[in-house]
Amino acid sequence: MGLAWIVHGLGIRDDVTVLTVDTDQEMLATVATAGWPDYVQFVCDDGSHAVAEFAPLDLVFADAPGGKFDGLEATIAALAPGGVLVVDDMDPSQHHDLAYRESLDAVRDRLLGDPALVAAELDYASGVILATRRAAEAR
Repeated sequence: MGLAWIVHGLGIRDDVTVLTVDTDQEMLATVATAGWPDYVQFVCDDGSHAVAEFAPLDLVFADAPGGKFDGLEATIAALAPGGVLVVDDMDPSQHHDLAYRESLDAVRDRLLGDPALVAAELDYASGVILATRRAAEAR
């Protein structure tokens, strides 16, 4: 679904590359047959590995555990200066599992406290944190 939103938002642009990453090769193969623009590439990998392979990235939509809970450091490091990180499903009230809520808290604390990022938590939909990598490292 996230891929569809991003591609729709790009409209007729053709000066971009959009990578969609998933660990399910069969699902990727099925989705790839849906008539996507030529700039969409399907990558079978864990998100936390793919971000490092394709860095630097201008936009990362971290919607899966790999790159969000596991490998968040790699995701942040993969952002280009001025790059944007979107992390959804961050509203703890929508999750009953205590361990999951603690993982959300750790991600929230990391993103909102990182001096290399300018981050804001948005009370929207499932809860969103939007972060941008500073142009000059502040570490």
